[in-house]
Amino acid sequence: MGRPWRSFAKVAFLNCEMGSFILPEGWDNWSKAGNEKTTQFAEYKNSGAGSNTSKRVDWSVKLSDQQALKFNKENIFAPLGWEISSGKKWYSMD
Repeated sequence: MGRPWRSFAKVAFLNCEMGSFILPEGWDNWSKAGNEKTTQFAEYKNSGAGSNTSKRVDWSVKLSDQQALKFNKENIFAPLGWEISSGKKWYSMD
């Protein structure tokens, strides 16, 4: 599902359908054990044959309901200041 090309990689899969091609460990550190301390690889309520987290690497995160709430368009896009096609901001400057 992911491997850190560089330190501090961040990936989250939320509510995704995962096929059987997903390896049970899910994530790989690319032979750089130090990446396990700086990457943030997370999952939340995925489904399908590849969604079983029981054999995931121990440095991945299974998000709680509360943690998953932070993954919304306001929190993800606000720092970038992106605008949607209507010209309205995705976030408030207040």
